[in-house]
Amino acid sequence: AKGSLEAVKKDPVFATKMWVNSPFMITRENVEVAMEARRRLGVPLQPGTMPVAGAATPITVAGQLAQTTAESLALCAITLAVDDRLFGVSTGALVMDMRAACHRMWGPDVSLHRTAVMQMNAYLFGGRVTLASYLVSAQVVSPQALYEKALGIALGVASGERSIGIGCLACSDVGSLVQLMLDYEMGLFFKHLFRDVKVDDERIGESTILDTAPRGAYYLDTEHTAQFFRDEMWFSEFMDYRNPLGWMQNPSDAIVRARDKAREMTRTARNQCPLSEAQKAEIWKLLAAADRDAGATHRRS
Repeated sequence: AKGSLEAVKKDPVFATKMWVNSPFMITRENVEVAMEARRRLGVPLQPGTMPVAGAATPITVAGQLAQTTAESLALCAITLAVDDRLFGVSTGALVMDMRAACHRMWGPDVSLHRTAVMQMNAYLFGGRVTLASYLVSAQVVSPQALYEKALGIALGVASGERSIGIGCLACSDVGSLVQLMLDYEMGLFFKHLFRDVKVDDERIGESTILDTAPRGAYYLDTEHTAQFFRDEMWFSEFMDYRNPLGWMQNPSDAIVRARDKAREMTRTARNQCPLSEAQKAEIWKLLAAADRDAGATHRRS
């Protein structure tokens, strides 16, 4: 996206982290990769920890917080020694889902664990505390995906967050153009919600009120409505606000409309970074090898 490898090296937007295997373990391979990334990219050493409460830490919020704080302070000692900077307290806590028998990155319990470590980080190192934003754990675009994303964004925004992640499913393991469409519209929803509301004589429309109110609910006919409705109203591309009879004449839903939009954009969008046929062939080789390893068959779409 930056145009060249040199531009990326000059201003890198990513890092290879030195991941901690909680509790209190770092493999030599992780250290070597992270230090090599530090050398190549010219960025400070980036530690990372995502402890799973109930498996890698105590199940309780208090117990997880105690262990994660201790781990983070140890990482602060490492980053001070290597780069003369503080790491802070890691805010990536997860929980062990006893029903699914795997880690989980969504839910009120996850948010409590993450908010607790955010509070500890603010207490020790300063900064603000927000309600940790949710990832989408649903594997495909579905009502669950929309439920998780909408609730997570709303709670995050209510506590002070002003950025959202878009286009990802399965806790960022899966990218989806359809989810991207829906998430982007959710972002527009909150952008409209937090817009400045301008109040002046023109927008109050006193003359329009005096002329229209005595006659009844005829504001739809006024020039005032025609002048300001585009600024004042939010227009969803995917939500359906028709009445039941209107919907029955042409049933549809938000996911279907977002999928249609994604397909149209895929068909018509200009490829700004085209690959050569040789590069495409190499990618298909990698996919085929991965499929063999997974015992699956990849179909070209």
